[in-house]
Amino acid sequence: MRKLLPLVIFVASLCVASRAQAGWVIEGSVGKGGRVNEPRGWEPTTVMAAPGYQLLGVLRLQLGLVGALGDVKNSKFDLQLRPMIGFYPPVLPVYARAIFVFEDLLHTHHYAVGGAVGLKIGLPFIGVGVFAEAAALPRFVDSKTQFVVEGRLGAFWVF
Repeated sequence: MRKLLPLVIFVASLCVASRAQAGWVIEGSVGKGGRVNEPRGWEPTTVMAAPGYQLLGVLRLQLGLVGALGDVKNSKFDLQLRPMIGFYPPVLPVYARAIFVFEDLLHTHHYAVGGAVGLKIGLPFIGVGVFAEAAALPRFVDSKTQFVVEGRLGAFWVF
């Protein structure tokens, strides 16, 4: 066991060193959410493409372009913008990000401010990985607050 310790330390330091630099990020994902306060109900399925830039291997600045599909009753296709700031520790498989949502760009305008936590699994030498996250997005509509919980699955490439 003691003979493996130097090898583990070497591999971990390579992973950290390879990620501790700036670079571009491309992320794609699919999400589904629901309102947990009145009026309760499912939110439309969303498809997101989120290009961005990673600084110091731990901080990601991204702008998500989201298409909200009209797959639930009384909903239409719409677009959202999601500026995001994320903290991605290089060795740990977890991350957290703040999300600012500007939704219903094609119809009535709403905004939300929330956050997400997730798990990521990737290959640090080529920068490709997958993730799963859960987000809480309080949405402000006509002086009322709707609380939306969303799950999201996707993939990313850091280059």
